[in-house]
Amino acid sequence: MKQAFNDVFFKTVLGDEATKYIYDIARSWAVILVASVCSVVIAYLYLFMIRLFGGLIIWISVGLSIVVLVGAGIYSYLYARPQY
Repeated sequence: MKQAFNDVFFKTVLGDEATKYIYDIARSWAVILVASVCSVVIAYLYLFMIRLFGGLIIWISVGLSIVVLVGAGIYSYLYARPQY
């Protein structure tokens, strides 16, 4: 019975390649379901972390931007001073 179903299924109008893709998706529905649930859970955890630490992340990025710009200015000054 199973072999007869597979034979009929793979001989449809869609052709062999498209039918194989659909058959693979139908056979791996459990994996797709678990991956979907995991991605939703991880996304909600990420949003929760952003909600808790969003302000802190912003202030740290502003501070680091200032430090990097001052450091780049000092490095450029010290590098160019002997040459000019």
